[in-house]
Amino acid sequence: MKSINKILVIGSAGSGKTTFSKKLSIILNLPTIHLDKEYWKAGWVEPNHEEWEDKVKELLQKEKWIIDGNYASTLELRVKEADMIIFLDYNRFVCVNGVLKRVFKNRKKQREDLPEGCLDKLDLKFLKWVWDFPKKYKPRIIDILNRSNKEVVMLKSRKEAKLYLENLSNVKKE
Repeated sequence: MKSINKILVIGSAGSGKTTFSKKLSIILNLPTIHLDKEYWKAGWVEPNHEEWEDKVKELLQKEKWIIDGNYASTLELRVKEADMIIFLDYNRFVCVNGVLKRVFKNRKKQREDLPEGCLDKLDLKFLKWVWDFPKKYKPRIIDILNRSNKEVVMLKSRKEAKLYLENLSNVKKE
């Protein structure tokens, strides 16, 4: 059986990709790469497309990783290199609530999964993106996953995600 050394964790903003990835990293002893931290520059400045694609290709060359984040423009590249994909496929209410909780919890604090100079912010455009995720962005993700021959784990709730991590932890202890 092929070992799993490269895992993608994807899902809407607010689904808890970063928290899930950190826990998974501890259980599997794999390093975590937060795409938000790699993508943004201080002050929420975006890289150009070529710069971003080159950065992703560089990250994918690493021998082992858990990569959390979306970024549709490079999803196919990441799926191709992954051994497994975990999709936190939660409903929009859970995700919007997750975003709101995160923003209020981290007000005026630097999150470790964001680059220096990028403090959490809340705007209507971002909330609309989260709200529209299931209908507007999820179908393309599902299409990419269906065309891959990769192992895909779809978790539909925070409870399912917690049980998945607990079961994985128990298996690793045996």
